[in-house]
Amino acid sequence: MAASTRNRWTLVGWGGIALWGTLAAFLTGVTIASILVARNARHDQVLAIGLQTAISLGRVLRTAGPPAGPDRLRLILERFEAPGVLYVQLLDGHGGIISTGPASDVSAPSTPAVRLAIRSGDVVPVSAMALNGRSVHDVYVPFLRPGPGPRAERFMPPPPGDDEAEPVGRAWGFRPRESVVRVGVDASPAQWLDWWVWAQGLASLAAIVALGVLILRARRTGAVLAVLEDQRRRREVLARLGEVSAVLAHEIRNPLASLKGHAQLAAEHASKGAVSADEVASRLAVVVEETERVEALVSGLLDYARDRRLAPVPVVVLDLLHECVRRIDDVLGPCANLAAFCPGDLIAPLDRDQVARAIVNLLLNAREAVGPEGRVRVQASVAGNDLVIEVEDDGPGVPDRVRERLFEPFVTGKVRGIGLGLAIVMQVVEAHGGTVDADRSPTLGGARFTARFPMTQPG
Repeated sequence: MAASTRNRWTLVGWGGIALWGTLAAFLTGVTIASILVARNARHDQVLAIGLQTAISLGRVLRTAGPPAGPDRLRLILERFEAPGVLYVQLLDGHGGIISTGPASDVSAPSTPAVRLAIRSGDVVPVSAMALNGRSVHDVYVPFLRPGPGPRAERFMPPPPGDDEAEPVGRAWGFRPRESVVRVGVDASPAQWLDWWVWAQGLASLAAIVALGVLILRARRTGAVLAVLEDQRRRREVLARLGEVSAVLAHEIRNPLASLKGHAQLAAEHASKGAVSADEVASRLAVVVEETERVEALVSGLLDYARDRRLAPVPVVVLDLLHECVRRIDDVLGPCANLAAFCPGDLIAPLDRDQVARAIVNLLLNAREAVGPEGRVRVQASVAGNDLVIEVEDDGPGVPDRVRERLFEPFVTGKVRGIGLGLAIVMQVVEAHGGTVDADRSPTLGGARFTARFPMTQPG
């Protein structure tokens, strides 16, 4: 029992660890996916604003008209406004500032990503700085054709009339094909995505840690319960050992005392020469009887402790019952009131020797309970998928003082019994996967013992 409890908690522990690992992997995956979704959402939002701003700036420059020149270009950039845009700059192909609008102190960073964006003409949001506590992302857009690739075009189609950009550029004093519009986009409104991702990540981490703590506590509790179960079973074993020792001491001491007494009397009388042959025979008969009693006790203990591994074979149940009746007649003498009833064609998968031992124990108890003139009946039948064997008598029935513990070892209602017969019956029946119980016989009025054996062979 203790071992099975420990194994059960071990399985729960490993199952908990597997659950914890699975949940941790799932929450980690969800967190990573959320980070990627938030990053892509912010990237797309910044990219869309940058593209729209560059297109709007091109339209403004086309419609502004003369006088053109650097001062007018700077004035237009300073007055240019768009939702979510902090500044707009016009850069040459090397990243130098041609003209700038608000926040003129913001210089173009010279990073590999920026240089690559300027040289390739790609639309790449580049995180530049935090301006006045706001998260700022830069978008570098070629002036001539905003959105040269599929990534940009999915947000904004390329504007028509690109050929008009050349004269516009000459009028304003720069070369459109070598120019880049730098748009500073305020990404602060999208900052809540970052906060949401961090909150989700922290919540996931807290859930993983909490689950791990619960699993550790469950494993620790399981270990404590296993230790307590071991201690309980050990106490039960010691208590049972004490009961067994007391029973054995009582059952063996009395025969030994009788053996010793009769042997001593026979020896004393023999030494004085005043003993008759009949008296010696009487003394020796008692010695033999007590010796057989001790032998029966030892045999019962060995039978109770034997391994109940089954070797089931198809058994004709009627033949089995007749064999058990013959054994009882050999031990207690023939009895006309002991009868067996069973259909002749009933066959069941049983371990013949062990089931015969169990039935003999039941018949022996019944014969001893009713005496030579009492009635005992054993019958077998099929109920559902079970073979049902009933042994009933017209005796006094099961004593109330032992009814609750009738099938436990060393529990008996007999004056000269050790209480192993019914315990062995239960072992045999349960080894076959069946059940056994006792009640009052509705027909004979005495005790009735009912054993049920499955008709299918045990696995």
